[in-house]
Amino acid sequence: MQNSESDDAIAARPEITKNTRKEASSSTQATESENPATSQKKKKKKPHAKKLDTKVLSSTHDDDYLSSDEVSDSRDGGRKTLPLLLKVSKYCRTTDGTKLVRCLGSAGCGKTWVRPRDKTRILKHVMTCGYVANLPGGSLLVQEAIKAMAIKNPGLLDELTRRMGHEKRRHVDESAEPCKRIKIDLSRQGNTSGMAIANQTEGLTYKVPGNGQDAPINIYKTEGRRAMEQEANNALVEFLVGCGIPPNVLSGPAFGRFVAAFKTKYSLPSRSKFEDALVPAYAATIRLAIQNHLKTCRNLNISFDGGKLVKKKFFSVHVTTPEYQSFCLELDDVALLSQTGEYLHELLQKVCS
Repeated sequence: MQNSESDDAIAARPEITKNTRKEASSSTQATESENPATSQKKKKKKPHAKKLDTKVLSSTHDDDYLSSDEVSDSRDGGRKTLPLLLKVSKYCRTTDGTKLVRCLGSAGCGKTWVRPRDKTRILKHVMTCGYVANLPGGSLLVQEAIKAMAIKNPGLLDELTRRMGHEKRRHVDESAEPCKRIKIDLSRQGNTSGMAIANQTEGLTYKVPGNGQDAPINIYKTEGRRAMEQEANNALVEFLVGCGIPPNVLSGPAFGRFVAAFKTKYSLPSRSKFEDALVPAYAATIRLAIQNHLKTCRNLNISFDGGKLVKKKFFSVHVTTPEYQSFCLELDDVALLSQTGEYLHELLQKVCS
């Protein structure tokens, strides 16, 4: 009898549990029906941003910001503001009075910066901003931004040109300052000595005063250290970007000790300099070298396709030469765009122009 009663009790337990769950769910539904505001709050979802069909803006006006008067650069000394920055960015302010600098296509990209204008960060954005490129004359502004960033690394452009098979070297900008050749002048005139720097293009010669022979040696050390630092920075960009290593490794003490173990005077760049200056300049140089190389090729094959990396959607455009060299010309962010035929027409037109 005891065994039979215990079996009956065990068999009845699941039924009691099911009934309890039903009662609990019914009580929860009754509570939500009594408080409709609470139930609506739970079901409410964040609205999705409306996707655009094109990156062509009707104007450069942005309704989210108030226009602000441009301040003229009236400084007597120092480096003047790059004229290109005045073309691709505008002064503005928010409704609460915060002074900002916005991109010329901020109505689409929404990019702003704090004042004053930062040359590197603005040009870095303009190089890849599809909204600026689709403005009237925007493709020329983008090309100027690429040249302005690539001019910081002329040696790399020559190296990439040789890699791609160029016989004739191309310069970043014909209006750039010509390269200067340094030579030592050991002749003494009275008690003064110095170094003669001859510009072969313009034929200008001027003296840099020094004490004895220290000035020429120090100049050579400075120029040599600068060239070594630029070459090391290029190798660092190739290493980190090519291997997919995050740039926060630069701020780690372990990597700093690794570089210091070589007993050189090379100092690691900061993470902000690496992301905002070194990588964009390297990318601009590669892009300019590809453009120069493709101008000498014929029978090019253009291919395009969409892709997704984590939560970012993009559309890529590649060009393949008859020698089976493939180059990526465009990697456009389409997270807030509808991939329609009109958009593809704009993308390919921008690449071919």
